[in-house]
Amino acid sequence: MNDFSINGALTVQTAEAWRVRLVARQAIVRDLAIDLQAVTEYDVFGLQLLWSARCSAAAHGGSLHLRQAGDVFAAACAAAGFAPAAFEIVSVSP
Repeated sequence: MNDFSINGALTVQTAEAWRVRLVARQAIVRDLAIDLQAVTEYDVFGLQLLWSARCSAAAHGGSLHLRQAGDVFAAACAAAGFAPAAFEIVSVSP
């Protein structure tokens, strides 16, 4: 499994830049683990980006796992109506 790290905000202002990087990475690796430990903020656009990347990986026979999602991720999911359990979370930081 290949690692990919996201840091800072994952919001409408940054989602497109992260999308370009994720698409490029997913073009060369089948299975990807995204480390979210350094993400400081999410909005629905950031969550949608992660969901889309997960669906894209599955559609191409791969997988996408989230690492170190943590409380900020859980709170953003709750606020947006996403179920964190829908994502494959490898580990959650305390």
